[in-house]
Amino acid sequence: MIRKSLFFLLLVVAAGQAGLGLCKDKGLFVIEQGREAEIQSLFEPFYSKDSKWKVDSIQIPFDRIHATLRGPAGSSLVLELLGRGQGRNAVALSKSFDFILSGYNNISEDEAMLVAVHIAAVIGKRDKGGFFRKKVETIQAIRGGASWFSSTAGLSSILWVAGMAVLSALFFISLILNRGSGRAIFTPWTGIALIAVIAAAFIARWFMATHGPANFYSHLPCLSRPPIDLQGYGPGYFGWILPWFLALGQSDRTAFLAGAIAGTVTVLPVYIIGKELFQSRFAGLAAAACLALWPIHARLSPTDDPWIVVGLLLATSLASAMAGIEHKSGVLLVAAWLSSALACATRPEAALSVVFLGLFILSSKKGQRLQRKPLVIAGTILAMAPALVSVWWTGSRACSYFPFWRSLAPWSLARLFGLHKGSVLFPDRTPLSFLLVLAIGSILWIVLPGGHGNKAGKEKRTILLILLFGLAPAIPTASLAGPGLVTARYQVPLVIMAAVIIGGILCKLNNMVGFRAPSMLSPGNLVLAGLVSAGLLNLGAHRPQPTFRSEYEFFRDNIEKVPKGCRILEVQWRQDLGLAPPKRFSCFLGLKHKWIRAASLPKPGKKCLVYWRPGACSVDYKGAKDIHDTPAYQCDLIEKRYELEPMAQEIITARPGFNEHYIGAAENKVRIGFYYVRAVAGGPSSFLNQGASGHGLKKIVSRFFLSRP
Repeated sequence: MIRKSLFFLLLVVAAGQAGLGLCKDKGLFVIEQGREAEIQSLFEPFYSKDSKWKVDSIQIPFDRIHATLRGPAGSSLVLELLGRGQGRNAVALSKSFDFILSGYNNISEDEAMLVAVHIAAVIGKRDKGGFFRKKVETIQAIRGGASWFSSTAGLSSILWVAGMAVLSALFFISLILNRGSGRAIFTPWTGIALIAVIAAAFIARWFMATHGPANFYSHLPCLSRPPIDLQGYGPGYFGWILPWFLALGQSDRTAFLAGAIAGTVTVLPVYIIGKELFQSRFAGLAAAACLALWPIHARLSPTDDPWIVVGLLLATSLASAMAGIEHKSGVLLVAAWLSSALACATRPEAALSVVFLGLFILSSKKGQRLQRKPLVIAGTILAMAPALVSVWWTGSRACSYFPFWRSLAPWSLARLFGLHKGSVLFPDRTPLSFLLVLAIGSILWIVLPGGHGNKAGKEKRTILLILLFGLAPAIPTASLAGPGLVTARYQVPLVIMAAVIIGGILCKLNNMVGFRAPSMLSPGNLVLAGLVSAGLLNLGAHRPQPTFRSEYEFFRDNIEKVPKGCRILEVQWRQDLGLAPPKRFSCFLGLKHKWIRAASLPKPGKKCLVYWRPGACSVDYKGAKDIHDTPAYQCDLIEKRYELEPMAQEIITARPGFNEHYIGAAENKVRIGFYYVRAVAGGPSSFLNQGASGHGLKKIVSRFFLSRP
């Protein structure tokens, strides 16, 4: 029955929830109760009347000190003081603390930076070391209310996990309430065939596709350093990956496996959508088989990126809505809204699909009657209200650094239909045979009358709605669409809906020539066999990896060569110019490295100091208004400043993954590596005068201290 298949779908997705007690972690520093006076004494200079910056409030959320200070002309800033090695992107260090600048108002970022460093220096003089005296395991900290509950990003991630648990419960309730009613969705033949499709989907994603990141910036949290910022993307992926990390251990391989499973499980709602939309099990199976071996979907699945999860949730939402309307189940309709809400909390762009979900539900009288039920209305509001808050919060932040309105221009939207090789449905990300069947079949479907008037018209309107349902999330980023792997992920929901349409086309093909019963020689089966073969050939073909993936593999293989506890110089940049250093490995592997901004240019001293040279050092950023805005400039200064001894280095091939352009790309030379920093090559006075236009160290520090990521 359809409820059983939907319940099985969410049972697989929520499998990671069962491992919440299996984590063995390095632990978190915590602050015991009764230490308020000691903490206040650290900030004593900032209670003075003579201080320009005064303490406004101090909070102690279990594992950190959260201090708000107010300055002249209504300015303010927020500092987080965590235990050494527990903070990310610390602006300063003392014997006990990592100082993190988490917010500021009515003050520029350069000024906020200087003030934060000054405050840290004053507190550092009063810090005698050994402030944190107690540690707990992360799993105990999560249960006991540690930093996952004390930050907006951490708490919302936990709530997202709770939402998944509620979604699973809704499917279970639907299964209980609708036992013995409705048509069986499976026959023995379709059940066996669907199991084979699921197996093929997993093999394609885990054994044939290359594992690796799908984006320059990581979305993976570290259990011992919970997220402090949603970064404009929403808490969904943190929530999705948290149970997997707790169950299987925190590593990139766990994240890649979770993505492969999410991509595999997506074939189940696709089968249900195809079956319900076209009233044909063959249509559902054909759609599932196409998605199982659709090359770009398979390649984007074993990654650490949230879009595969968004695709799964949106497909589950549409399948639940169709099943709920067909079987008059208000519980399934609420599940549809909740699944969409979880997708919105994973990427704000998914909210655009919710519009078309609503239109689909209200396009039929059965859907209208079901949606008007008080319990369904209440469930919809409870599901969507927090999701819309998440969309507003993360979307407004994303708009502050990415101009989404550019994507509404006609030439930007045209990218989604093939301009500049921007469409994920065009070769070579999709085999030509898939595109031809989709294009020719859709045109004939629209032109030919087919079926009875009202029924045929309704079917065409529904198909248009689900295509827009899949296309809508890609619109805000249409201006970025291009041939690379990085931008293809925005169109994952479109691939899923395209697979549904192809399933319907093959079903119609069988009906047109009189093959209504399953037959190996039916034209739909023959075309499907051709599509499956094309998908396998495309997946099996050797595809050179872009530079950022080769760089990632090198980093992962060599990070353990850096001695435990070393300081590592990190070059930073604002634009998408290459792979951001995957610093999470220092946490995953328990190496306790201290990542510090290269712009701070510390002295080597007695403590171990290592320089990570990323591929971005070889990027030629022609659009830079100032040479100081490029990573190449920082790398050049570092390499002139210090004497470097190679620890591990490699020359990798220059193959752009997005919009980066490598210097010397014709020679395929991009140098990356880890280097010991042994000594200062030149005196400080000579170094301060290096660089273009006589710009010195102070400008570099102010520009890069608070830059992405």
